[in-house]
Amino acid sequence: MKKKRKFKAPNTYVIIFYVLVLVAILTWIIPSGSYSYDKAGKVIANSYHSVATNRQGFWDIVMAPIIGMVGNEKVSGAITISLNVMLFGSFLEMMDATGAINIALKNVAKKYQKNYYVLITVLTFLMGIFGTVQGAYEEGFVYLLMFLPIILSLGLDTIVALMIVIFGTQAGCAASIVNPFSTGIASGLAGISPGEGIIFRAITFIILMTLCSAMICLYAKSIKNNPEKSVQFFRKKEDLEEFAKSDAGKQKLDSKQRKIFIIFILTFLIMIVSLVPWTSLNKNWTFFVNATKWLNNNLITGTILGHNLVPFGNWYFNKIMGYLLL
Repeated sequence: MKKKRKFKAPNTYVIIFYVLVLVAILTWIIPSGSYSYDKAGKVIANSYHSVATNRQGFWDIVMAPIIGMVGNEKVSGAITISLNVMLFGSFLEMMDATGAINIALKNVAKKYQKNYYVLITVLTFLMGIFGTVQGAYEEGFVYLLMFLPIILSLGLDTIVALMIVIFGTQAGCAASIVNPFSTGIASGLAGISPGEGIIFRAITFIILMTLCSAMICLYAKSIKNNPEKSVQFFRKKEDLEEFAKSDAGKQKLDSKQRKIFIIFILTFLIMIVSLVPWTSLNKNWTFFVNATKWLNNNLITGTILGHNLVPFGNWYFNKIMGYLLL
């Protein structure tokens, strides 16, 4: 007698391929259309019109992943984004390997552990900053493992830690004040400066992070008062044994780790400053432009650094990748 085959979720790449096939099929069903553009390459409002249908066949499906990565004469490739993800991931991996980030975040958690409302708010806003600067999400698993011991030791459950990481990073990403993966790409496609709407996005960031923090705090209060309400209550003992192991003594950053942590903070600060379009916000904010012109034109700095330096505010993927490589 043959055994019944259990359903097994397909590989991620298989799912993406299915989506690709579905989109190709839709090109045979959904009418095609386009917008008109002005001389500057910007979309002209209310200029949408129908165009000839570009139906995709078998060979188009085969070539789509290749063109999507390296591009062709009509489409720019995604290799820039892929390389940026790889370099930024490598940077985080190196920072994490030193233990500096781990210890620093744990110390932040321990500092506010007597008031879990403050703790949740601080950690949620931290995750939000990672999300709004670099669209963080996948690397959140690392932060989750850092937060679990403290969160569980306060009598809360693993869901609270998950909410902090997932809601925090994704609310930050939704606002995307200076996120090159969303705001940068979208503004490039629209032909506008990334500075357009940055104040609105900053306000949105604060509102979203506040709402997320409040929601997580309300859930945490409910679980604190009634632990049995947690969907993870059935394995509370196992979670405590697995994750809430007490650290031996008070952890402190040594001199090397302090330097690493300072580099980590400075890296994010410089990325934020470099991605904010200062002259778009205010035409008089030309400090970085003037400073860069001086460096490019100066005989000494121009010879050593080169004459192609780009001012903060005009950085994009290539400049960020070069910076991360340093």
